[in-house]
Amino acid sequence: MRWWGLPKLMYTRRLRRATHLGLRLEEHGIAFSRPQLSRLTRGEFSLIRVDVIEALCEILACSPAELFTFGVSASRSNVATLRADSTLFSARATCPSWWGLPQVMHARGIRRQSQLGRELEAHGICLDRTALSRIVRGRFCQIRVILLEALCAVLQCSPSELLLQHAGNAKLAMRPGRVVSHTRAKRIPVGELKVRPISARLIL
Repeated sequence: MRWWGLPKLMYTRRLRRATHLGLRLEEHGIAFSRPQLSRLTRGEFSLIRVDVIEALCEILACSPAELFTFGVSASRSNVATLRADSTLFSARATCPSWWGLPQVMHARGIRRQSQLGRELEAHGICLDRTALSRIVRGRFCQIRVILLEALCAVLQCSPSELLLQHAGNAKLAMRPGRVVSHTRAKRIPVGELKVRPISARLIL
């Protein structure tokens, strides 16, 4: 996938094999089967957990903008038309500190959620009021790449402006992940990963 920068980052960081990356991810409590790891490295997924992005940024010492290379160049032609509610993200109960959408909206002069909703509709993303509110407040734990791309296009920003980082550190500003041993780590799919292993299904 042209928008997925992981293969290039792995090459520059001298991680020549997907299995090498898999071992590093297991140190963060994230374990993949070989086919799942292959799909992750090739970008063959549509939904990804924020915690997986966090782990990749820490392992590769990179920013989210280096993983998602669409950035400000994203356009409507790259975004498929979708009418969706919770299919574009999975809701979470807490309001995180790592989500920079409210600040970016303010900087771009977008004062109301409804205004952002209309802009997203122009890019083929239709959200109801509840779903839009959850997106703005960051009340989700995973997000579809297509929605992240549309937000970057609407707000003319990079993924790093939405997925905030500590100054001078590639780790996303989220709660620290718990490291689990290789024997305890469960095989879990790309689309539903947490730093803490859970049972879930792969969404392609």
